[in-house]
Amino acid sequence: DVVLIDAAFGLGEAVVSGIVTPDHFVVDKPSGRVRSRRISTKECECVVADDRVGRRELETTRASLPSLRDDEAVTVAELAIAAERHFGAPQDIEWALCRSPGRSPELWILQSRPETVQSGSAGRSGSQVPLCAEIIPMQLSPLLESLQSIQLLCMKAIVMD
Repeated sequence: DVVLIDAAFGLGEAVVSGIVTPDHFVVDKPSGRVRSRRISTKECECVVADDRVGRRELETTRASLPSLRDDEAVTVAELAIAAERHFGAPQDIEWALCRSPGRSPELWILQSRPETVQSGSAGRSGSQVPLCAEIIPMQLSPLLESLQSIQLLCMKAIVMD
C-alpha cells in the first residue's frame, strides 16, 4: 500500500513530454512515511512567459534539488488517500501547492480520476500520463495577473493498494 508521487519544477509539460526525468517519491500508506525517493537532475522547467509556455534552464544548484520536500510528499499522499476514500478506488490526482511568503502552504486537489495504469485496471492504454501541480509563490488573483512571476512544480500522485 503506497502512494507514488512524481515531481519536477515547472509546468507539467516538462514531465508529460519527457523533457525532464521527474523526482519520484514512494510514500507508505500505513505509516505515512516516505519509503523511498529518487531525485533527478532537472535541467529545465516549463514556465509561462509572455502568455505562452516556454522552457527555462535551471541553475545547476537548483537542478539537482528535490522538487518536493519529504513533509510535502507526505501531505500530498494524505490528500491522495483522502481522494481514494472519497471515490472508493485508487486515484490519479492533479493538485496545486500554493506557497506564499509569510503564509503556510496550501494544498488543493485540482482534478482526480481513476488510476488505471499502475493498478492494471482497464480503461487507459499506453504509458502513464503524469498530471501536474503548481507551486505558486503568491496569492492568486482571479485572472492570474502575475503569470510571469509564478514558479510551478509538476507533480502526480497515484494511490496504490
